[in-house]
Amino acid sequence: MEEKPVLSAAEIAQRAEELLGKEKWIKPGTIGNIMTNVFGFNRKPWKQIRHATAVYMLDYEKLKKLAVRYNVDPENPLEA
Repeated sequence: MEEKPVLSAAEIAQRAEELLGKEKWIKPGTIGNIMTNVFGFNRKPWKQIRHATAVYMLDYEKLKKLAVRYNVDPENPLEA
């Protein structure tokens, strides 16, 4: 079974900044709100609390469905 990546909002923000550059909205708090309230990573198994930090399990199939919903090409997301 393939292990799914589990990342905190800070880790996701750091990776987004590496891909997109410094953007005003790329902050751990904003990323956490987007993951929880917009993308639906709001309960187990998608969201867990580890060492007082929320972490998100990034399942490829769930992310692919989100990409379709938001009209993003999952194979080339930065071209949207």
